[in-house]
Amino acid sequence: MFRTGTIALLLFVPVMFLGACSHEEKEMQSQLDSIRLMVKQSAVLAVQAACSPPESRPDMIKASVTMLRRAMGGPEMEMIHKMMGQMPDSSDGTMPMKSAMVGDKKGKHAAQMKIHVAIHDAGEYVFELLDSLGGDKSPTCKDMQPAQLAATAALIRERQGADMDRLQQQLDQRSKHFMRSDIPDTVGQLVQALGRI
Repeated sequence: MFRTGTIALLLFVPVMFLGACSHEEKEMQSQLDSIRLMVKQSAVLAVQAACSPPESRPDMIKASVTMLRRAMGGPEMEMIHKMMGQMPDSSDGTMPMKSAMVGDKKGKHAAQMKIHVAIHDAGEYVFELLDSLGGDKSPTCKDMQPAQLAATAALIRERQGADMDRLQQQLDQRSKHFMRSDIPDTVGQLVQALGRI
């Protein structure tokens, strides 16, 4: 027959476990929020680079790349990967093992995993846009209009409030309005990815 102290201990252990899980979830979400903001900032810089005069464009590209590498390869991302039991990203910020990111069999961290993948997608599309700048088929400033609006809307989503929500939705709608059939794929993909983070 169980003693009262034994029963209390058995009840306390699950509570401790749930508390630890809750703390881990909050910590993981905090790291993801930091990474997401940096990726959005790098996207804004990349868009500005496309519309910058030739003499300042290299500086804007460098700023965007620096911010993006910090986001994808910094201590926050390293912590996320440790929590999820994943291998770290490669040195250039890409994640070749992304296809394996499906969570564990119990679905642990499933919501955070979805956000994680969306952040990596957005980061990869920012890299692709940056690679295209200065090339033979570099997007024009006019091409960048939907991405400019989408990046601004993505940043505004970081601020809570009814007014901010309305403004973000308006910018997202304007972004879709400026999408044309001849918009470069690098721009269209980035616009869609920014809408998911």
